[in-house]
Amino acid sequence: MAETPVSMSLVCLAAHQEYPRLQAFVEQSCTHAGCSTRQRLRVILLIEELFTNTVQHGRGGAEPVPVNLTLTLAGKELKVRYEDGARRYDPFQRFNPKHSLSDTVELRPLGGLGVLLIRELGKDVRYAWAKSRNCVTFSMPTDAPVERKK
Repeated sequence: MAETPVSMSLVCLAAHQEYPRLQAFVEQSCTHAGCSTRQRLRVILLIEELFTNTVQHGRGGAEPVPVNLTLTLAGKELKVRYEDGARRYDPFQRFNPKHSLSDTVELRPLGGLGVLLIRELGKDVRYAWAKSRNCVTFSMPTDAPVERKK
């Protein structure tokens, strides 16, 4: 019998002062999902990259936009759904698959390292524009057997 996925969600504003709350939510959710320290830190890194891009580039000088983050534990996989209300922007559109994390500084173009990290560390990475919202999804395997903490 298949196990029912468990989802945890947070809604916040894309503002620097909101990041500690976002990070605490991700840490708590990853711990609950049974992620190892390594996996938890990877998820935090990727979400921080998405959040920072929304704060710095997505607002267009306007008020902070809403961010919805949902983490879903399905079997031994943690699925991440990051949505923001910023103007439409596909961060992967300009992604160059020729570049990798092992490229030297001289070979790496300016910018785009966060997108590369998401592509390299995430699995099934996707972008969609739906209901006037940017949506990035990816997944990561958990390292621990599925035993949820109560």
